[in-house]
Amino acid sequence: KQWYQRRVRGGPPELMTMNRPAYSISPSQPGTDLAMECSAALSAASVVFKLANPTYSATLLSHARTLFTFGDTYRGIYSDSISDAKGYYQSSGYADDIVWAAAWLYNATGETSYLNRASSDWAAGVSSSASWSMLSWDSVGSAAGVLLYQMTGNNAYKTPVESILNYWQPGGGITYTPGGLAWNSQWASNRYAANAAFIGLSLASQSRYVSWAKTQIDYMLGTNPQSQSYVIGFGNKSPKNPHHRASHHSLTNSIGSPTDNLYLLTGALVGGPDQDDSWSDDRNDYVKNEVAIDYNAAFTGAVAFLVAQYGGTPYGTSGSASSTTSTTGTQQQTPPATTTTTTTTGTQQTPPTTTTTTTGSSNSNANPNSQSGPSENSVTQPSGGVVNIYSNGALSSSWGDWSWATPRSLADTTVVRPGSPASISFTPQGWNAVYLGCTSGSCIDTSKYSFLEFWVNGGSGGNQNVGLALLQNQASVGLKKISDLLGRAIPANSWVKVTVNLSTFPGVTSGMVLNGLWIQDQAGSAQSKIYLDGFDYYSSSSSSGSLSTTTTTTTGTKPASTSTTTTTGQGSSTTTTTTTGTKPASTSTTGTPSTGTATSTTGSGTTPGVSSTIYDDSLNSAWQDWGWAGRNLANTSPVHGGSRSISFDASFYGGLYFYCPGGLDPSKSSGVSFWLNGGSSGGQTVKARLVKLVGGNSVPQTDDIPLNTLCSGYNTLPANTWVSCTLSFTSSSQTSDGIQIMDTKGASQPTLYVDDIKVLAK
Repeated sequence: KQWYQRRVRGGPPELMTMNRPAYSISPSQPGTDLAMECSAALSAASVVFKLANPTYSATLLSHARTLFTFGDTYRGIYSDSISDAKGYYQSSGYADDIVWAAAWLYNATGETSYLNRASSDWAAGVSSSASWSMLSWDSVGSAAGVLLYQMTGNNAYKTPVESILNYWQPGGGITYTPGGLAWNSQWASNRYAANAAFIGLSLASQSRYVSWAKTQIDYMLGTNPQSQSYVIGFGNKSPKNPHHRASHHSLTNSIGSPTDNLYLLTGALVGGPDQDDSWSDDRNDYVKNEVAIDYNAAFTGAVAFLVAQYGGTPYGTSGSASSTTSTTGTQQQTPPATTTTTTTTGTQQTPPTTTTTTTGSSNSNANPNSQSGPSENSVTQPSGGVVNIYSNGALSSSWGDWSWATPRSLADTTVVRPGSPASISFTPQGWNAVYLGCTSGSCIDTSKYSFLEFWVNGGSGGNQNVGLALLQNQASVGLKKISDLLGRAIPANSWVKVTVNLSTFPGVTSGMVLNGLWIQDQAGSAQSKIYLDGFDYYSSSSSSGSLSTTTTTTTGTKPASTSTTTTTGQGSSTTTTTTTGTKPASTSTTGTPSTGTATSTTGSGTTPGVSSTIYDDSLNSAWQDWGWAGRNLANTSPVHGGSRSISFDASFYGGLYFYCPGGLDPSKSSGVSFWLNGGSSGGQTVKARLVKLVGGNSVPQTDDIPLNTLCSGYNTLPANTWVSCTLSFTSSSQTSDGIQIMDTKGASQPTLYVDDIKVLAK
């Protein structure tokens, strides 16, 4: 009866009258696989919430531990205990689920007991099954292998996964449709291909898997013999009648009435074609038209990676393939507010997309504040050479507030600049941000506008760790800390003017259209409230000149007149603004500015040559510090050479990241060398890799190289000892523009030290 009602009748779930019993597992009715899957999910969620909500994260982790112990103690297959599940999702075993759960607990806690458990069970048989069974709802061995490899760098986890991926490649054994879809099963063929693509992209350092995965996702998005998109609401030809009760919404409990589904299930991936690429939009054919969480899960992850790699445009906005708005009277956007995350993948090198939120059926592109959606390509530059974003205590009508900082205020009257009625305020914490986005008409064409200027005040605390990101297509193209832009810490109780030269800002190129910015917490933990004001783009710096970066500081809140002195040199000028009545300080390019002066100038640097230094007592001017861990680039003890080194908190996946716009050419260099020291404690473990900035995202160009490969066989760093390490280019290495050294444990580690980072000549 249940099978018949589920498959044949079409009533929406809220009108169902059949019994819907809840089932559970217990010591007498065990379900090790079910308990382990729940444990893994809670562990993963605890990592997500660790910084934003530590209390909730700890609760999730506590339950994850309990479920792991329960499932391990009381062994059994859940579908044996819950017999009604056998007709739908009968489990084949639980060994892979134990490894998966243990790996996630190690990821969340850093406790080696969980890694040891995952490792022993992997070697006992899961590694074998992972080599022939692709990721699915009943098999997570390949995903566990990827996770363990990412955390440890041990090839024993990667090799079996490569085996199943190679089977899925053309000529490897898997069946292919004439149109190019790797076809594993009649039931939901798209699902298995999407899962395989996701696993391949998880080993993205191997470019052949990336290019192959793209062909599979492209097929699902419409690159196939029928030009048929299999994602509902995406493209000019997409499914309208999935086998889904709520979407169909029959009020007569008939699967045939209404003829077309009433609601558009936007973003859902339907089952997919037959072996000959044939498919029809038929609700009755649930084998090809069912939708499910496990269909979309890995598909979404794969699309996210490809957007980061190749770019894309938020779907349903200006410049995308077509609109998702349905024909009136046939299908409607699902009420009430829903979130759409469908994206396009292509070949252009543009940044990743973000979520478009629908707040009702009348406007499918509305933002959270019910303003018009972001403008992508329509750029009408205002006259006068100035674009005002926020001034006189108000946001421009052409710009929207899409911040995820809570609480925040765009009309704070407690700390204001002279002459301004209000400012923007927020408390930086948990990576939150104030996000100002262009809605229409006044997005920034960088071929016409060269400078961004704004004001910042550190409030009572000062010294906040926040960064400025500039956005294209609602995704960051690059980020720089405001303290780096200032050349000093953000001062307390003082307004500081920041002038940013777009031509030297990370990721910005001439002619790029910028349609947003955000000021984002970079500490992860709560900081004191910060205040912002006066966001404007200029065709030339309002202070005149063409500095790479100019910072103007005015101390205090009492209004004062200003005077400007400009000294022009070859190709650039330096502007110093001082408060009347205060003796001007000299202008320099280094050091901490004197009160009341603007003295920070940052040049674009030059590409390092072969055998050049990246760090030696200080960072080479051609390199930029983009790290995301607690660090000090002027540490005085211990040091390997000279008088300074880098201290580095390699905890909770923190990392050092040094970026060079000019790049590293593997035809001229053999790699990068550096020295590591475990400090007084030792015992740390890190990994390193070379990356390349693509569309605002750092894409790995090498595998993650573990410590024992980097540093002459050391599995952990010794205490109070400097060890030599080398990150070598491989024969297949692409041109890179960054090096990352990062934590592998995901847990707290003692401070370690890095020194003498150099590019090696061939």
